[in-house]
Amino acid sequence: MNISSQFARRFVRFGLLGCIIPLLIACGTGGNTNPPATSNTNPETGTSTTTPVITGTITEFPAQDSDPGVITAGPDGNLWFGGADKYRNNAVVRMTPTGSLTAYKLPTSFSSISQITTGPDGNLWFTPSDSEYIGRITPTGSLTTFQLSTNVFPRYITAGPDGNLWFTSYDSANIGRITPTGTVTEFPSQDNAAAITAGPDGNLWFTEPGNAQIGRMTPTGSLTEFPLLSSDSSAVAIAAGPDHNIWFTEKSPVVQIGRMTPTGSVTEFPVTPDTKPDAIIVGPDHNLWFAEDDTGQIGRFIVAKP
Repeated sequence: MNISSQFARRFVRFGLLGCIIPLLIACGTGGNTNPPATSNTNPETGTSTTTPVITGTITEFPAQDSDPGVITAGPDGNLWFGGADKYRNNAVVRMTPTGSLTAYKLPTSFSSISQITTGPDGNLWFTPSDSEYIGRITPTGSLTTFQLSTNVFPRYITAGPDGNLWFTSYDSANIGRITPTGTVTEFPSQDNAAAITAGPDGNLWFTEPGNAQIGRMTPTGSLTEFPLLSSDSSAVAIAAGPDHNIWFTEKSPVVQIGRMTPTGSVTEFPVTPDTKPDAIIVGPDHNLWFAEDDTGQIGRFIVAKP
């Protein structure tokens, strides 16, 4: 896979992480088997350790003319990602578990896809990299686009706790909500938001890179911002943890895994400086898994038992 820019690589990690980890855990040995991985956190102290964990087998499937950037597990049992059709037109691509591809061309006004997720309505929802739309595609390939306000370029998108989709935007301080029928409402925030996730408390949580804060927004648009422990902190990715807290990554200049309670209390766990933790999700083993920027590795963070 030839991803030509750091921007694109970042999105690869967000999408691929969510699909690769369950496969690694499900697979045994054989084929191209990786050496044993290591875990870097003691569940009781948060200090670094080295512990043998699982091995996994990776199988690669050709994506034909696509240059996959983001990927998600669809509600139809297939994988969906941003790519291209055989004519190199930007497209939403569906791949079956056996590797069969179907590409659905995007409208000419769409650029490549920035993020894609499964919505609460059983469809796939996606954001383009530099267009003022949000897209929806059914598992059978029917595509609909929804116009946003002028100069609102959607960035990250997630299924919310209220049955709607929520998104952040480039060059905009607003947090957006779109219903499954396409009604858009925008709520002001104080700073540009980036990664966004539905929290265990029924609210939306998002990172504010460069502002040393994590934001929380209720489904009605009420905003609260919580400071991190250091003014040098910059939260990048965010996920709801298995312990009913919010977890996030920091990779520059402070390199840490952070935990925030629903009331805003922060605990930070230092990791090896060259780790550069990026995208983070909860794995099927109820621990946190994260992509390591520019290291070619996936990290596991063992969450302390309550």
